[in-house]
Amino acid sequence: INTFRESAMFFKNILITVFCCVSFAGMAQIPLNDDCSGVFDFGVAPACISNVFTNDGATPSTISADPARNVPACFKGDLQQRDVWFVFTCSDTLVNYRIKLTGTGTKSIRNPQFAVYRGDCTPEGLAEIFCAVSEPGATELSLDMTDLTSGARYYIRVSDYSSVNTPNSGTFNLCVDRIPPIITIAQGGSTLSSGILYDSGGPNGDYGKNEKHTFSICPNNKPACITLTFEYYDLEASTGGTYDKLVIYDGDNTLSKPLITLGGILDSDGGGGVCLPVQATSGCMTLSFL
Repeated sequence: INTFRESAMFFKNILITVFCCVSFAGMAQIPLNDDCSGVFDFGVAPACISNVFTNDGATPSTISADPARNVPACFKGDLQQRDVWFVFTCSDTLVNYRIKLTGTGTKSIRNPQFAVYRGDCTPEGLAEIFCAVSEPGATELSLDMTDLTSGARYYIRVSDYSSVNTPNSGTFNLCVDRIPPIITIAQGGSTLSSGILYDSGGPNGDYGKNEKHTFSICPNNKPACITLTFEYYDLEASTGGTYDKLVIYDGDNTLSKPLITLGGILDSDGGGGVCLPVQATSGCMTLSFL
């Protein structure tokens, strides 16, 4: 079901995101991984498990006698940090990872933020190396880390933020996974279950003139559903009744059932931020750009 849930494609600026403790009445229980000493261990990464975590009831952590080091560099909001701790070990064969936090459930975390440390849980033993914070109102957050040290342990400190001292804590999933591969539409197709898909210009360029491409997504794991989510697009405006367009089909070729057509006429305002999911249920999805 998660196939190409995080896929992405640019068409002259199109982005498609195609991968206990004692408690008191009325108060949340303190999570077991409230402090670094009780850290949840993912083991050797990549690791993406089905556990639902929470930072409800979490308390501020003290990792140094220096107050400035107790709050991660990028963290926002009130001083009452509701942080919980995780750790993973870098593989001997993979040193690039994506950490992704996804809010889940009816009491999902909002405004998530997290920091990553090297070292250990002894006093003054942790050194901050990465930090990430979400946009206001968001329930997801991801961070790409490259060139980590094989065999080293990395600690993740998860919290939420609020501008009015009101908790935005809640439940979430956390993954330490491979960074999805970059694919262009000119490659013709993919059997992967996730990835980033761009136009022929790649992540930093635009597509060229008079391009025509067909790209089929047919994962090896034969999913029940394939989902692409358009986050941004900007196609050529109509000129004399013609324009660049992208047609998506539910199947492995362009003779399959059409799902949606995107083009300059549909996007006369010049594109921009959107959130448009498209789903195929046949086990394959085909994109035709012309």
